[in-house]
Amino acid sequence: MALTNLLTVSDELRTRAIQAEAWNGCKELLFSENDMLQRAGIEALCNLCMAPEILERFADGRAELEIKVFIGFCGSEDIATRIASSGALAMLASCEEVAIKITESSHFDTFLTVLAETDESDV
Repeated sequence: MALTNLLTVSDELRTRAIQAEAWNGCKELLFSENDMLQRAGIEALCNLCMAPEILERFADGRAELEIKVFIGFCGSEDIATRIASSGALAMLASCEEVAIKITESSHFDTFLTVLAETDESDV
């Protein structure tokens, strides 16, 4: 969870984390049975989405699975996880190429349903 907080500090720190394979390490946390570890993983991935290297990966179409994962976690029972997932998608959607890829996802209808049904204003 400390990594999640550190990733908000600077672009340099995010770049160093990406070079150290933090993206893959955080994705592995999503498979944990522990909800807190899943949340930490999704929050760290969300914070890594601020890095130009990660945005480029999404824009180039090399992160279709990650789009589906973020959409899937938007339906989590854990509110903080929902907020992180939807926040990642919102940050990524600021890039037109990525926004198009999000809308083209086979899970986009699920995402719209989750957004329509939520009472949480941060999602």
